[in-house]
This record gives sequence, structure tokens and C-alpha cells, in this order.
Amino acid sequence: MADLADIAQAHIETVAAVAVKNVSAKVYTGKSSLYCCECGEPIPEARREAAPYCSLCLDCQQLEELKNVGRGRKMNV
Repeated sequence: MADLADIAQAHIETVAAVAVKNVSAKVYTGKSSLYCCECGEPIPEARREAAPYCSLCLDCQQLEELKNVGRGRKMNV
């Protein structure tokens, strides 16, 4: 049975793997990330085409913008 430390380590490894994929996608292809930097879910092709260089899925982008509005920052258009 996995303890809390094992679960946390697995999560860290997953997040790190997603970050490496995202960096690779940006550095070598100059395109949007294939996976969301926040939740790790795949970013749909339509989103990647509509928002070049995006690194967040639509849901995470909306949450990020809501956080920024709450901090007095303008939303990305």
C-alpha cells in the first residue's frame, strides 16, 4: 500500500515529465505546449492553433485569468 510520500513523489514525477514535454515542444518546435502546465491534461489542437505558444488548457487559462482579475490585473485578450 502506497503511503502519502509515495503518492506525492509520483505526483512530482508526473508534473516534472509534463514540464519537460512542454519545454521540448516550445524550444524545438516553437509551438504551443502539448500538455497543460497546470493540470497536465492534453491541450486540444484547436486551442493550440487558436492561441499560439499557449501553455495552459482553456479551463486552467480561465482560472488563471480569474485569479489575476482578483489581484487587480487585466485579463489576457
